[in-house]
Amino acid sequence: MYMRSRILILMVIAALVLPSLGCSGEKGENGSAGGSTERGALVVTVNGREVYENEIEQEAARIRTQLSGRVPMQQLESMSEVIQQQAVNNMINRMLLEQAADRARIEIPEKDVEERADQVKSGFGSEEVFKEQLEGSGLTEAGFQQEIELALRIETLLDKQTTDAQGTDESEARDFYNTNIERFKKPGQVQASHILIPHEEADGESEKAEKRNKIDSLLAEIRGGADFAQLASEHSSCPSKTRGGDLGFFGRGQMVKEFEETAFGLDIGEVSGVVETRFGYHIIKLTDRQEASTVPFEDAKADMLAYMDGQKKQQVVGAYIDSLRADASIVYPDSTSAE
Repeated sequence: MYMRSRILILMVIAALVLPSLGCSGEKGENGSAGGSTERGALVVTVNGREVYENEIEQEAARIRTQLSGRVPMQQLESMSEVIQQQAVNNMINRMLLEQAADRARIEIPEKDVEERADQVKSGFGSEEVFKEQLEGSGLTEAGFQQEIELALRIETLLDKQTTDAQGTDESEARDFYNTNIERFKKPGQVQASHILIPHEEADGESEKAEKRNKIDSLLAEIRGGADFAQLASEHSSCPSKTRGGDLGFFGRGQMVKEFEETAFGLDIGEVSGVVETRFGYHIIKLTDRQEASTVPFEDAKADMLAYMDGQKKQQVVGAYIDSLRADASIVYPDSTSAE
């Protein structure tokens, strides 16, 4: 089922205000927090606005932070050149959008800036964490407010460009649903609880036998009517012990093979025998099952309409940025070429 799309409008302004609080652009006395004033070499000039190495490095750091939770470290390190180029492109787009907002004379009421700033701060969990991140980014509170204001100005600019890029009708949504029906299919899932007695590769035969005896003893208690959740909370080594061994719902491919095959083969309420995996010995109890199904059109419609409207807006914003770049003077050092 589709989640509501985060359209390109927000992607474009994401570089302005993020948890990393990466500051791009010179803030002068009001924005700088007293970090290094060394700007490095000139990288590109956008309609006369010079962009230096330190700004590109700050944007590249923001991109790496954004990717770090989703891309393996080794792969992230190999993407250095791609990230650097993306940082340059992001900065060019930022300059062009800021200049377009200036030409459009877009101003944001102070109360709107304060409201958005409060929303961003709340995402940090506490004022202390926010201030730590702010200090580490090289921004002062004043500089942060400037970034918020600029983000809102660009958001307003792009909202005006996308006013007509909406209104997906139901027939379009139904065509999308029918064409992409596989995306609306939900695979079967089971909910299970387990008790884990772990063993290690280094365990000797006597240690492993002792652990096997323990899991066998627990299974005998369960077969005799003992409460599964209570035994899990007292004896299991899995963090799920705090929930009586409950692992929640999971689909195929999410657990190790031996565990998965056993769990999916049980009836609701049934308890398995002892199952051995690389993690140790398990006793598994199936508590619920959801059969494979297809999300009905009516249930998916609202999300599809939002998603398709978002896609249209992305296309409009992309074309608008392309037009700004086409009309701009984008000059690199030692070159007269422009994009």
